[in-house]
Amino acid sequence: LVGCPFDVLKTRLMNQGGGNPALYRGGVVGAALAIARTEGVLAFWKGLLPVYCRQAPFNMLNYLIMEKLTVTFLGKSNF
Repeated sequence: LVGCPFDVLKTRLMNQGGGNPALYRGGVVGAALAIARTEGVLAFWKGLLPVYCRQAPFNMLNYLIMEKLTVTFLGKSNF
């Protein structure tokens, strides 16, 4: 949730094209202000569902594997 606005800003700045006139002037701050003015603040969380669908299984497996390794090698559980 915290990183999504930064990903939106990065993607917008990278996709504005090198040969075309800059859509977002003023760097990151200018792009953030332009997006907030034209599309609203919620535009910073566009694409949150795909990000969540990508990260949720990874994090779940990460915690399950870490718990299994902790029990196997240290003989104790964190829960």
